[in-house]
Parts: sequence; structure tokens; C-alpha cells
Amino acid sequence: MLKLNYAVFLFREHYDALENDLKAIDININENTKAIAAGAIIGSIASILHPVLSFVTAGTAFITSKMINHNKNNELPLIKPFCIDDIPKGFSFVNDFTPTPGVIYVACNYKPNYYIPLADFQEQLVMIKEEAIQEMMRGLGAKTISWTKKALRDSSIEATITGKKAKIQFQEQLKKNRTRQFNRKYDKPSVKKKSIHPFILDSMEWSKYQDSRFEDGALTESEDIWIDEDDFSVGASIAENIKKQGIGIGGAYKYHIRMEYDIRVEYWNI
Repeated sequence: MLKLNYAVFLFREHYDALENDLKAIDININENTKAIAAGAIIGSIASILHPVLSFVTAGTAFITSKMINHNKNNELPLIKPFCIDDIPKGFSFVNDFTPTPGVIYVACNYKPNYYIPLADFQEQLVMIKEEAIQEMMRGLGAKTISWTKKALRDSSIEATITGKKAKIQFQEQLKKNRTRQFNRKYDKPSVKKKSIHPFILDSMEWSKYQDSRFEDGALTESEDIWIDEDDFSVGASIAENIKKQGIGIGGAYKYHIRMEYDIRVEYWNI
């Protein structure tokens, strides 16, 4: 199952202000279970980063009551704040860039501690899955891997902030004919080995494929259609709700509803 961790990286002054803000309303920033903590953290981040846009008029208690009501259906995620001067060892970021302060990032259990701007998470998640599939097939003795993938639906969320209100614009495009090609050749491995990548183990389809190929040494080629459904569609509503608070997500949120792969693999005889 896909598990997500949300984070925001703040300058020292903003991090200290957030910590003091949450202490004032008895919220521990290490809390990871209650919707109240999610609402309070996001409300405080918004007020600290964008005081002009903040709806705070009577202190942090006002933030708390407003955000609890807004988050009654868990429409906002719990976000773990970090000081940008004290990023934990082992954290990595897209293209090895340092994180942009004040932008919401997401990491998942398929690539732990690899933080991606929320706007780009769905696209990066697709790449993580593709890399896992390639790694699995290489371990099983792939000689060549080729696939054609087709995005059946793409969407994005754009946000513009004017005055004290955040204006959200939702844009959707159907791109039924957009395709991309992948072709790769590999040297013959000495032995076959199974992948232990969390995505492969989570996927009933790919775990069965792996078991079948590993046990059947006579298999020399395969041809499959794989449909990757959007397992993060909730991210669109979360991105929109975060944007409404005036907090950055790293650009326009992009996600796919359905991705279709036509995959052909030729295997070495091992």
C-alpha cells in the first residue's frame, strides 16, 4: 500500500515561529495522528509565510478553530516541518536540489526519504514505478525491454493569489493519443534474482509475474498490457486545499487518471 509523508522545509526564523505558535495551542509538531494537528500546522504555516493572506485576526486560537472545521473530513494532510538548516541525514530531493522553503513536499514508501514537491509527485511516482519494473525484469534476465505508454487523461491545478484570497483554477485535458516509447538492451546476468522493491511486492500483478518468470526458466519472451490507475487522485483535492491557504506546492499540480503500457520483454536463457 502506498504510504505518504508530507513535509515542509522552513528558514530558521519561520521554523522557530511555527514551533512557538504550535506550543501556544498545545500542539506537538511531532504529532502524527490527529486531524487537529494537520489543520493547526497548515494554518500556522500560512500565517507565518503569508501574513497578508492569513485569515488570522485573533491569534492562534482562531487558526485552530477555523482549520479544525475545515479539516473535519481530513481534507488536509499532517505536514512535518523541518528547519532547512537541519535537514535529516538520508533525505534526498528531486535532481539533488535543496528544497524550496515554504513548499509542501511528499515522500512515499516506494522510495523512502526521497522528497518531491507536491505538484510533481504523481509524475515522479510514475517514474519510480517504471524504474522498479525495469529493475525487476533485469533481475529476471531481461535481454531487451520495450514499451509504449499512453496517458489517457492528464490534469493540472493552477493557482493564482490576488489580495487576501487565493483563486484556484482547475484545468483538465484529455490526451488520448499521447504516447511515449521506451527501449533498452541489457547484458546477460549470471543468475536470476527477485526484486524486493516495495512497489513490486505490493502489486499483485507484478509479484505474480515475477514468481512465474523466476520459476519458469523456459520463458524467453513476454508481452503484456499494464494499466496503471491513479492511486493518488486524492492529491488533487489536497493540493487545492493547501493552495487555498496560500502555501506553495511547487507549481501546478499534475496527475494522471490512467496510464496504459504495452510491454514487450525478451529474456536471456538462464
